[in-house]
Amino acid sequence: MRNSYRSLASRAFRLGALVFTVLFLLLLPTANHPAWAVEIEIGELPPGWMEKEPINEAIDRYFVYQEKATVLAELLTLVEELPKSLTPEEYLDALKKNSMPSFSAYSALEDEAVELHGRDAVIHRFHFSNGQNRLKAEMYVFVEEETGYVFLFDTTDDWFRKLQPKFLGFVTDVVQFPGEPEPEPTPEPTPEPTPEPVRPTPTPVKPEPTPEPTPVPTPEPVKPEPTP
Repeated sequence: MRNSYRSLASRAFRLGALVFTVLFLLLLPTANHPAWAVEIEIGELPPGWMEKEPINEAIDRYFVYQEKATVLAELLTLVEELPKSLTPEEYLDALKKNSMPSFSAYSALEDEAVELHGRDAVIHRFHFSNGQNRLKAEMYVFVEEETGYVFLFDTTDDWFRKLQPKFLGFVTDVVQFPGEPEPEPTPEPTPEPTPEPVRPTPTPVKPEPTPEPTPVPTPEPVKPEPTP
């Protein structure tokens, strides 16, 4: 393997209001975004996310997530030339061997093979420390031909469960890989016409026969008694 990823290192530091930040130092002879790398687009940022100036030329792009002006998480995107095409798992194995131990109190948690944007990828989750807090990171690893792409999210251990869906949503909804077709808009469903209610045909009511009036008998005339 060439030194382009063998020499990958990391360290923690504080920056302004951030109480945590992790920095990968890609010790490459090229600039922060090598000319040979395929550009990955970042779409419209969801609420809470803000792009900042990268704090090292090895970082491709740098974002923070904040609520009520308090930074709660960060994202570093990294692009790296590889000596040959690797699988995401092979690239992650090289990072684990040569880079991850540089994190203070690094402790691997789990790896998850996934398919995102129609590509194989792997997610690596781990704990580390910045000297003040125990942090939890989620790192998405992609490989396109001979270029490795890393999307590294981190936050405090206490906030991870709440913010993890935002990390996944950023990768699935905001990151756009080259040659990826634009998602087709979901067609509006055509409302079906509401059928007219079926009115029951009333059953004709046969009229009750009018009873014939019972004739009242005419009383016999009272004959007067004869006078004696």
